This record gives sequence, C-alpha cells and structure tokens, in this order.
Amino acid sequence: MNVIIKINEIMNYKLITKNLIESEAEIIFQSCNTKNVFGGGIAKEIKVKIPEAWDADCLAARDKVNILGNISVSDKNDVYNKIVINCYGQPLCSNGKRQTNYEALYNSIEKGKEWIYDNYDQLPIIGFPYLIGCGLGGGRWEIVNQLINVIFEDYKNDILICKLN
Repeated sequence: MNVIIKINEIMNYKLITKNLIESEAEIIFQSCNTKNVFGGGIAKEIKVKIPEAWDADCLAARDKVNILGNISVSDKNDVYNKIVINCYGQPLCSNGKRQTNYEALYNSIEKGKEWIYDNYDQLPIIGFPYLIGCGLGGGRWEIVNQLINVIFEDYKNDILICKLN
C-alpha cells in the first residue's frame, strides 16, 4: 500500500513510499555527475533497469555536453515505459564532500521542465527520487526540495517524490 503525504503547498506534489522505477511516473528526473558514472544510488539501478538513461549519458559525455546545468534525455524504456532526464548537478562522484551544485541542479531541472513542455501536449506524471542530490551528492533536502517547488509551482499533473521503505 502506498502512503501519500502531501508535503508542500503544491496540491499535486506527493511523497510516496514506492520504488521510483516502478511508480506511475512517466518521466524520472535524476541528479548525475559530469564524469559519466552511474555507480551508486538510484543511478546504479537505473543503469540496469533503464539502460537508455545510461546511453543518453554516454552520448552526452561523447559530445561533451554533460556539463553542469545541462541535461540528457533517454529514449523511452519499453519495459518500464519511462523516460529519464539526467540532470547534471554534480561535478564529481561522491567523495565524502558535497558535490551537488544547487545552481546547476536548479538549471538542469528547469531545462528538464522546458523539455517536457516542448515535447508533450498533455503533461506527464513526473518523479524524483526522495533526497535527489542529497545522498551521494551530499546536498541538503531542505534546499533541493525548495528548488523543485519553485520550478514546478505551476505544473498541472502529479509530481511524485518516491521514497524506498
């Protein structure tokens, strides 16, 4: 059973207890480093279950566009029916210090939102991992959560923040 807790003023912003990959989200946002490494956190699981996200990151690295504040977007995965937006919000892999660059994460999530508006007539359900950029990236959830709120304050579909048990 999912527990839905509305955690913000935005009525469609929901914290749920569910694996993000198995959620109702049609588009997943994840924070990525600029070193073409999906070695931990949810990225490691996404690399295995939605390899199109890894492919998009590899192409971005090849083309040298995996820079802070930018995004790469996967093709739709046929098994989970998901698109992943890789948000380049960390310069390096986790090293015990904060790697999340809040301005870069904000800019990349904003670009992801713009990509959605450019590619969808009917806005899809979107999902974020709970504590995006705060686990291995070392960011503070109070800050990242506020960034998401500001960017999506006018979004007209569900925004799922998925937390594992």
